[in-house]
Amino acid sequence: MFVLSYNEHVKSLRPSTILNAFLLVSSILDAATLRTIHLLESVPSLIVAVHALAFGLKLVLLILEARHKTVDDKDYRRLHSPEDFSGLYSQSLYWWLNDLMLRGAKAVLKPADLYPVSEDLASARLSSKFQKLVENDKQKGIYSVIFSLLAWPLLITIVPRMGLLGLTLCQPLMLRRLLSYLQSPDVLRDANTGYGLVAAYGVVHVGIALLSAVYWHRHYRFMTMLRGILMTAIYQKSLRLDMTSEDGTASVTLMSTDVERIVRGVLDLHELWASIAQIAIATWAIETQLGTAFVGPLAVAIFAVGVSMWMSRFTTSFQILWIQNIQKKNRQ
Repeated sequence: MFVLSYNEHVKSLRPSTILNAFLLVSSILDAATLRTIHLLESVPSLIVAVHALAFGLKLVLLILEARHKTVDDKDYRRLHSPEDFSGLYSQSLYWWLNDLMLRGAKAVLKPADLYPVSEDLASARLSSKFQKLVENDKQKGIYSVIFSLLAWPLLITIVPRMGLLGLTLCQPLMLRRLLSYLQSPDVLRDANTGYGLVAAYGVVHVGIALLSAVYWHRHYRFMTMLRGILMTAIYQKSLRLDMTSEDGTASVTLMSTDVERIVRGVLDLHELWASIAQIAIATWAIETQLGTAFVGPLAVAIFAVGVSMWMSRFTTSFQILWIQNIQKKNRQ
């Protein structure tokens, strides 16, 4: 852990995401463990004290790892967005936007007031890598090249989406446990169990909010990179065309309507597999509790998917007609 912390400190602008996530999750689990052994009378007080000390040290490490790095060079900071220096918690809470929001509340923002574009999102940098990949292996298709270039931004988004899926599925389990607790006799109802349920609800709902922020932040970064690559590639291709024999409105349409349609189609990319997984797990959970009653919700889900697939057959022709009309309008 210390080796990773040192390497991240030397080579990265922002605090380590891996370490911050590990320390946060392990601190939550350690807090639950510490509470449990504290309530057990059979556990010696020395063991409880050791666990409490270890938990306190981990919190200190968590705070130290979460601190932003300070750069004395003002010119260097001016060339970078605060997002480049923000860690996991700042990105989850969008804390790095507070200064911009405050300035916008006091006065009308000008283009010069906005933050510089992050280096990872710069179209010039992405376009250069894209052209190198295309030139090095011309047999690769456009999808393979884009995936090779954006594999990490695409795949890293799966992590918060899986966490969001897990916390979402925890809600009915916690509700079942809460109802069981409320229906139990007063003599058997332990106050500490109630406090634990309250804490569990807080962790789950706060976790859903934070993971949703991280998930959509990462996913929109991927979509922005994809848009930058496609628009820059189309622009560079249009510069090499013979404008006397080619209709320039097609390039304009590609750079606006078509690219936006492609990016909009990627918006629900991770929702596809997450929804299928959620339906499968929820159906299994209903079957274990209610038996054959799971057929009803499953039939509704299958019917909705079937209707969507049937209606999608008509969208292509309408989209082509819409794009053609936009291209005609650009000629005018």
